Amino acid sequence: MKNILSVDYDFFVREDPMWDYGHDENSNIFKTIAWFARYGTQDLYEECDFKYADFYPIELIERLKEKGFLFSEDIKIGIADSHKDAYDFVKEQGRCDLYNFDAHHDMYKGNKVLDCGNWLAKLIKARLVAKAIWVKPRWLKEFGLGIDHIDKLKQCFWEDLPTQNPNIKFDAVFFCRSGAWVPPHHDADFLRMASCALRYTSGRTHGYGDFALRKCFTREEAKKQFDKTQEMVKKFRMDMKRDKKDEIPRCKGNK
Repeated sequence: MKNILSVDYDFFVREDPMWDYGHDENSNIFKTIAWFARYGTQDLYEECDFKYADFYPIELIERLKEKGFLFSEDIKIGIADSHKDAYDFVKEQGRCDLYNFDAHHDMYKGNKVLDCGNWLAKLIKARLVAKAIWVKPRWLKEFGLGIDHIDKLKQCFWEDLPTQNPNIKFDAVFFCRSGAWVPPHHDADFLRMASCALRYTSGRTHGYGDFALRKCFTREEAKKQFDKTQEMVKKFRMDMKRDKKDEIPRCKGNK
């Protein structure tokens, strides 16, 4: 049976659930435009810094090899923005065991339409995945997440992933960016991670969907945007406070 590695880049990008507001990957607004508003309300360079990740994305292949995992010489690689495209990628490879590096379990069952939150549940239901292992980032612990029991899904944090598994060789790897959850300034590092994997194979690479590099703020531009927004908020609060102070008191009985 084949072994497939699936890597959602949000594994490396810490996201406080308190500012995960209505992400929707079906709308380009949440992949592009909305991020510029978020740069103004959060310090995204700090919030999503790699210091919160288990390791740098570019180290992924080497870290797995250190744990004893192997990679087929003709490994198949898929690259996409959405994790839902992993469904077709896995289907093309055939029945497998799947290791999913992800900040989300992707086992939601409520929506009948294939999406980034249920692709894995649908693969298991279709018996295309025999065993699924969810490898979780350590930063989930900071928010008390990633500890629930999920039927038909084995799970562990990266630090607990068993070492020295010489019998596990990956036949295919799927990478997704998850642009609705990952800020644009991470796009270059996502591609660097995928490029490192490409060096290990002479096999087939398949791109899925509409994938393009997004414009983004530099760290300095993001800082200016954040400071500008904070000044606007400060001015708004001062204006509200002044307006409230200048209100004319109403006499009892007046409407």
